[in-house]
Amino acid sequence: KVKNVGKGLAKGVEVVLSSSEAIVYKNVAQIGNLPPGGEGEGTLVFFVPANFNKKQIHFYLKVREALGLW
Repeated sequence: KVKNVGKGLAKGVEVVLSSSEAIVYKNVAQIGNLPPGGEGEGTLVFFVPANFNKKQIHFYLKVREALGLW
């Protein structure tokens, strides 16, 4: 979930997923506009290769909206 904790409308909210260790099939979730206190959800899809042998995988998640990156 993404929540707007600000005092104004968050316009065009989207979440972007990336990773150098996983294969990301769907990397952008369009959430849309969120009023103050509003929440939204989206779906991101990734695949971890069978030969991945580390204990952790690193993902980078960006949340952005019309006025900037958060």
